[in-house]
Amino acid sequence: MKKKLTFSNFLVKRLVAWGAALVAISTLANILMFVVMYMNKVSDMEAQSLMVRDNIEEYVAGGYDTPEKISFILADAIDYRSNCNQVAYSYVDENYNVIATSEWNAFLVHQREKGVVDSNAVTDVYKCGSEEFLAVLDDCINTNTAHVFEINEAYVKDGLFIPGTVTVFENDFETVAETLDFTPENKDEYTYIHNDDFYWREAGTRNKEILADAVASAENGNAKKEYTLSGVGFINDTENYYKLYHLYNYDHWAELGNLYFAITANSILTALLFSFCTAYLAYNKYEKQYELNEYRRNMTNALAHDLKTPLTAILGYAENLKNNIRTEKKDYYADAVLENVQRMNDIITNTLELAKVENAEPSPEETDLKALVGEAVSLYGRSAEEKNITFDINCSGKINADKNLMVQALGNLFANAAAYAPESSVVRVTGNEKLFTMGNDCDKILAKTSDELCTPFVKGDESRHTDGSGLGLSIVKNIAAMHKFGFTATAKDGKFTAEMKFTKK
Repeated sequence: MKKKLTFSNFLVKRLVAWGAALVAISTLANILMFVVMYMNKVSDMEAQSLMVRDNIEEYVAGGYDTPEKISFILADAIDYRSNCNQVAYSYVDENYNVIATSEWNAFLVHQREKGVVDSNAVTDVYKCGSEEFLAVLDDCINTNTAHVFEINEAYVKDGLFIPGTVTVFENDFETVAETLDFTPENKDEYTYIHNDDFYWREAGTRNKEILADAVASAENGNAKKEYTLSGVGFINDTENYYKLYHLYNYDHWAELGNLYFAITANSILTALLFSFCTAYLAYNKYEKQYELNEYRRNMTNALAHDLKTPLTAILGYAENLKNNIRTEKKDYYADAVLENVQRMNDIITNTLELAKVENAEPSPEETDLKALVGEAVSLYGRSAEEKNITFDINCSGKINADKNLMVQALGNLFANAAAYAPESSVVRVTGNEKLFTMGNDCDKILAKTSDELCTPFVKGDESRHTDGSGLGLSIVKNIAAMHKFGFTATAKDGKFTAEMKFTKK
């Protein structure tokens, strides 16, 4: 007999199929997204580099070529919103001397036209020369503190500016948090500028490592950089007299790694869910089919076994009759043949009856239980009279059931009692609208569970030579099941007990 498969067999098989398919799809999606996003980022970086280069060329052509002005252009090109703090610029002369970089700083822009925030209106740019003010800005950035700084006046000289008083607002632009004063002691040595004549901003590359790489590459006059999976560096230079080095180490995985992980994890979870669901459905179908085949196989084997015994007897008795062996037993042989033919007929009849019951559709109606029991005893309890077996019946109430099927079920119980109960014994029957119970002595029956007793062709006597087909209790259980009644039967210590619960299971 083929070994029954387990649920894990179905699950593993579908896990392999679904897992491979969905992981392959997610991997392909991740690769395509990586290529598209990465190329877009490279394109953005290159476009930004060209824009910066054009701005510098325009400034140089206009004579605004101070290191502070170029530093401002380079720093102002850094966009923190798209992880561009991984970008750095270096600007060198023909001898690869660094003129300006995109190092982070605070820049003060002195305007030609008052009140116009426009880099094209620039006359002068100053880098912050106050380490104290830069430290305050740096602390706010590192601690992610939302403050707004307003420089009320500035003092400038030699390309540097020192802020005077600085008003610090909360993020609502109205609530004053504090007022700071960075006014230099020797302010008379500086040029005073009122805040109506300038605007300021802090900008530039905060990643000191990548800035150092950009400076080193520019000073060496080469474009060498080690490529890594976490990022890639590019250096571009203009074809004019001066050279702009644009280096970025865009960490693609830091920005989109969580998205790739989410896509892959979702694919794996989807594969697990689909695998479990399809495996569950397939296994349920397989298990029902396996149990049906097992039931049919066992029933066929048992039927063949039970038919073989009377057939063997018939064959022996028929040969004795034909060969005139012990002619004085002729009538005995003939009776034995008839008895075994009747036994075979009972087995086949009960087998057909079981098949009929298994496919029956009950028509329940309210029926008096005592009347049902009385009818069943009169139809199926006649054999009990031959053994002087009596029925002690105490039943009342009404049940909702198919009358004919219930009479057949109760009759099989009484026939079973007549077959196994000792002579002159009493079969006790009690019942109401909730529970029916029947019990009798059974000196032949060995200890058996309810499932064993209700299995087709399993008889109380394990020798299998007792009268009966072994189908009676199977028929009772099937009739109870189609009514959604509960049914159990036990045989233990010389006692047989059957119970049928009329309440729905």
